[in-house]
Amino acid sequence: MHAPCYRNCGSRGSRCRFAWSHNSWTPSRGGPLKMELLAIVSLPLRKIKTLRETLREKNLLNSFLEQEAYRLSKNDSKIATLPLRNHLDIAYVGVITIGTPPQEFRVVFDTGSANLWVPSTTCKSPACRTHNAFNPQNSLSYGEVGKPISIVYGSGIFRGFLGSDTVRIGNLVSPKQSFGLSLVESGFDFVPFDGILGLSFPSIAFKDTIPIFDNLWSHGALSEPVFAFYLSKNKSEGSVVMFGGVDHRYYQGELNWVPVSETRYWKINTQIHPQTHKTHKKRHPTSLGTQWGRGYN
Repeated sequence: MHAPCYRNCGSRGSRCRFAWSHNSWTPSRGGPLKMELLAIVSLPLRKIKTLRETLREKNLLNSFLEQEAYRLSKNDSKIATLPLRNHLDIAYVGVITIGTPPQEFRVVFDTGSANLWVPSTTCKSPACRTHNAFNPQNSLSYGEVGKPISIVYGSGIFRGFLGSDTVRIGNLVSPKQSFGLSLVESGFDFVPFDGILGLSFPSIAFKDTIPIFDNLWSHGALSEPVFAFYLSKNKSEGSVVMFGGVDHRYYQGELNWVPVSETRYWKINTQIHPQTHKTHKKRHPTSLGTQWGRGYN
C-alpha cells in the first residue's frame, strides 16, 4: 500500500521537498494487522527561472518577441485593456485599486521607473492632502513590510515605506504586490494623478521588490510577457494600456520589433543619416515610453 504524498515548503524561495512512503501490511495470528515501513524517499525541489528571466539572460528576449509577433496579436489572445485619460497633455492616467475592500487610485503607467507607489494617510506633504491616500487599516489583505524607500524623479521626489497588498489593474489581480506608501512627496502637488506605477525592468526596482508586471507574469495572469500603449488622437478619451499582448483593433499592418539596447530602460538605438553627400551614419541611444521623468532609487 502507498501512503499519501505530502509537501513540505518553507517561505518563498526556500527549498521544497516532496516525500512519500511505501508501506506493507503483515497479517498476525490472534492480533491486528501490522504495518511495516519499508522506505521513505525524499526528493529536493528547486525553483526554476521564468521564461522571461532565461531569455533576458541569454539576450534572446527580443528575438522571441519578434518571432512571436503574430501570435501576440491574435484575436484569441488573453489581453487585458485599461482605459487611459489624457489630462491636458500632462499625463495619461489610469485607475487601479489596492487592498480588500479595494481603494481606488489614479496612476501614471511609467516606463522610466519600476516600482508602484501611492500616498499614505500618514503623509503630511501638501501633495498628499490633495490626492487619494491609502489607509492600511482599512484593508484586510494588507501586509506590513516597513522598509524605507525613496525614488528621485526628473520632476519630483518620493520618500516612504514598503507595504504589500492585492493590486488590481482592470481584471488583472497581482496578489501580495509590494508597493510604496509615501511619507514625503515633493513636486507632485498639482499633478492629475495620485501615484506612479512603474513598468521598467526589475534591474532598477527597489531592493527585494518585484515590479507589478513581473509579478503578474510569474503568477500566470498574463498570456504573454507583453504590455503596450495606444494613445488616441482624441484629446482626452480613447487611449488604453494593454497587458498580455497587443490588441489588433488598435493598429493596421504588421508589428515591427526593435531590440532593446539595455535591460534597464526601454531604450533602443536609432540611426541618423545626415542630409549630405557623405555616406556615414551615426548611432544614438533613444529612450522610449510614457515616463514621468526617469526614476532613481
